[in-house]
Amino acid sequence: MGYYAVGKPPDSVRSQLARFGINVEKLEAEESLAIYDLYTCQLGQKSKEKYALESLKVSDLSIWLSGALKRASPDPNLLWIVDSFSPITRFNLISITEGPLMNDDQKKQQEEDYLKWSQEQKRQREQREHEASVEDGIWMGWP
Repeated sequence: MGYYAVGKPPDSVRSQLARFGINVEKLEAEESLAIYDLYTCQLGQKSKEKYALESLKVSDLSIWLSGALKRASPDPNLLWIVDSFSPITRFNLISITEGPLMNDDQKKQQEEDYLKWSQEQKRQREQREHEASVEDGIWMGWP
């Protein structure tokens, strides 16, 4: 199974899977589960995950995906999960529609704006998770 973590960090995905009784560590060790980090690059950071992308640009995703599909053999038991396409769309929408009309400074500004937006989304998500864990009487270690 491949889980593409776009909308949340890989550790959050692992925690959610573990809540369903899935032994994530065992499956990752057996290479029956691979969690692909497409989240961390949105924060302008380098991922520490075994499987990670460093960019959500359509051109980079296209190159990576074509290679991944060549390596993957057709398997009816294979399950790929993508938690959200929204960040990919948001990151690329202006580049696709207006990119050819933008100069380098405008493109850089667009990427900086997206980075700020993504970091704010992360802060809000962590705040919601913290509030939910406190309400449920579960402390998950968030500050």
